Amino acid sequence: MPGLGVNAAGTRLTTLDGQPLLYPREDMTFRAVGRVGPDLRVRLAPGVGALVTAAQVVPLDGTPPAPTGGAIAVDAGSAAEPLVPAQGPAALPATALPNSAPPKTAAPSAPEVVLRLPIGAARPPFTLEQPSARRVTLAMYGQTAAPFTPPAGPLPWPLERLEVQSLAGGLITQVSAVLAAPLWGFTANPEGEDLRLTLRPPPTVDPARPLAGRVITLDPGHGGSQNGGAGSLRVPEKGLVLPIALRAAELLRAQGATVNLTRTGDVTLGLVERGLSAEAAGSDLLISIHANALPDGRDPRGIRGPEVYFTHPQAQPLAAALLSALRARLPDLGPGAGLKPGADLALTRPTTQPSVLVELAYLTDPGNLRLLHSPDGQERMAQAIAQGVADLYAAQAGARRDPARPARLPGPARARGGGPPTGLGAPAPPGPALPGELRRTARYPER
Repeated sequence: MPGLGVNAAGTRLTTLDGQPLLYPREDMTFRAVGRVGPDLRVRLAPGVGALVTAAQVVPLDGTPPAPTGGAIAVDAGSAAEPLVPAQGPAALPATALPNSAPPKTAAPSAPEVVLRLPIGAARPPFTLEQPSARRVTLAMYGQTAAPFTPPAGPLPWPLERLEVQSLAGGLITQVSAVLAAPLWGFTANPEGEDLRLTLRPPPTVDPARPLAGRVITLDPGHGGSQNGGAGSLRVPEKGLVLPIALRAAELLRAQGATVNLTRTGDVTLGLVERGLSAEAAGSDLLISIHANALPDGRDPRGIRGPEVYFTHPQAQPLAAALLSALRARLPDLGPGAGLKPGADLALTRPTTQPSVLVELAYLTDPGNLRLLHSPDGQERMAQAIAQGVADLYAAQAGARRDPARPARLPGPARARGGGPPTGLGAPAPPGPALPGELRRTARYPER
């Protein structure tokens, strides 16, 4: 499995009816009980079976060791480091990541909480879920040498409660951590003789400059050999979302954020590589930017507007902030289908940070398509992305503002020649892009 919280679909185990179940880690062991086509059927606990691709496992002789068990240790108090595996992330194309965010530029983060479950040399299977905004539940399968027990003494902030349950006659250990604040990231990976469960609380934000030092990953969808969708004007999705992402990055950087772009040109980049890029940069947020389209044969009439997909509850505030900003700045898109929770997408499954996929508009709707192609529409979409991020951090900082208005960020740029402001505080003027706005093909070549 690449990374710490990327959760790639290519190696995951599924239930017997094909539903996602768990994302294995290196050397995780299972008890095989049969075969179903190219898959092995494994038994995790009584009544809990799963399928794993046979080509991805190696048979072992003998019985694997049982997890040690015992008291769970809690580490807290150190600011979160960039969350990268010990061996480093997979190599990424150098041309795709010239603007990767150096971890040292990040603002100080709130201390992360690390739970260490003693497992010795064992590598038991486990699932990791976020049932609600402040709760993470790890279920470990297999008999342990000794029961797991909560740590003695008071729990460090922001860990509010730690629940440990033994289920199925001791064959399932369930550990639930409840934080005093909503989560902004969680991962679980073996490290030495422990299973390390890492919980990221919300970042510490400067109320005067909420975006200062924050690390945001923007992922312009597709690229290179991956065209994405295309509307009636035949310009592929990859070429429409790239300038929007580049402009949103400019707006966020102007407010002090460090922006990591997964690509800045027309290059091919895998889905796992995009998630690894966000993880390696120590990102606070991952936003994948796309344009929607209906398949051939579907009636496109009336299907238009933005949609924001997310998998985990920790990403819901970000998704809601982006959707609100898109609807406010682009009412002509239509309201769209809105929030899409529970998505099973490569760029929403990562848990290292809140991760969302934004479908800005529909390529198959004539009005939406015109906005995606127009400099004014692209500018407003970029502003909406930056505004949604700004509103999220302003709320985190507890900034007081009129709830009927989005936060106005200082310093909107005024177009050369005395035109109206075009920064986040005001919509872009209609018509062709003004100098210094979106039309930057000389600075950001797509090929």
